[in-house]
Amino acid sequence: MQAAVFTGANRPLELETLEVDEPRAGEVRVRMLASGICHSDLHVVEGEWPEDPPIVLGHEGFGEVEAVGDAVAGVAAGDRVVLSWYAPCGMCDRCLEGRPWICQRSSSDDHLMSDGTARLRRSGGEAVRSYLGVGSFGERAVVAAAAAVPVPPELPAEVGALIGCGVTTGVGAVVNTARVEPGSSTCTTRSWTWRATSARPTPSAAARAPARTLRRSSPEARTTCSRRSVSSQRSSGASRSCPRAGR
Repeated sequence: MQAAVFTGANRPLELETLEVDEPRAGEVRVRMLASGICHSDLHVVEGEWPEDPPIVLGHEGFGEVEAVGDAVAGVAAGDRVVLSWYAPCGMCDRCLEGRPWICQRSSSDDHLMSDGTARLRRSGGEAVRSYLGVGSFGERAVVAAAAAVPVPPELPAEVGALIGCGVTTGVGAVVNTARVEPGSSTCTTRSWTWRATSARPTPSAAARAPARTLRRSSPEARTTCSRRSVSSQRSSGASRSCPRAGR
């Protein structure tokens, strides 16, 4: 399969053909249908978060399960799934307390599977890690079964991909962590501002998504505090910052 591989900071991602291992116990293989691009991926590319290459980047993934390993329950071949970038181990104190979102032993931060190995390889046998255990910038990925969350088949792929990080971290921070209520005062901070530029598609390319680039528009830290009425649809004001930055 082909994947966009991180080969070093401040270098373009390389499109490579990689070999994909079969899923082992507690794992599933997913055919990727859509992927978002998070600032966390850009931080790695720009060297702001040092990582050792090679890595298939991307962690906002949505796809269809192609195969399951042994001891997998709750997800089956043919299911459409949102991929979670922080797969819980299921065995640590936090997981056993029913709080898997603060798992103490997740291998996701090491970009490996729970046994400490990778499921992607170059033709010469060199292991290629999957970013945060997902690696959604590839055509396929082997992920922990706990990271594959079945969703209704009618969910659009481009929407499902954003749930994997942008929605769960942003909306989760507002609704579950900060517990913002309608009418609350809110303060939003950010250390960088970005602007997106889109190339205008030609008529012959109307069916394709426009090319997008993200550019840093100001290095100055900015803070915006305001009195805002938070609607009952609280997800509309959620930040898309990946919480890994604060880990």
